[in-house]
Amino acid sequence: MLNSFWGKFAQRTNMTQVEMVTDEDRYFELLLSDAVEVQNMRFVNDEAIEVHFVHTEDFIPPNAKTNVVLAAFTTAHARLKLYSVLEGLEERVLYFDTDSIIYLSREGEWEPDTGDYLGQLTS
Repeated sequence: MLNSFWGKFAQRTNMTQVEMVTDEDRYFELLLSDAVEVQNMRFVNDEAIEVHFVHTEDFIPPNAKTNVVLAAFTTAHARLKLYSVLEGLEERVLYFDTDSIIYLSREGEWEPDTGDYLGQLTS
């Protein structure tokens, strides 16, 4: 859950919008607008059209919920933490990805500290 939260800070804001259009004026407004690019249309029935569109580059609405700097810092900090643990485990590492490490545990050799709190590794 927490990993997906941090990703929201860097989420692309110009996602495809889908609108069910039943009004002729709205239909032509979308088609003729410089603010949107219609990507696809599907005629649902005689009275409704499903219109898929994205905002054009000059008209992307601002989003106060994104912060690319915070997302980049968090990702970089997590990667540095991962690398420091990998460095300590050396050749005992069997596999790792962005948020996990599988390694050989040997008696008498260094083990990473683990805990149950935010920012700590778990076993």
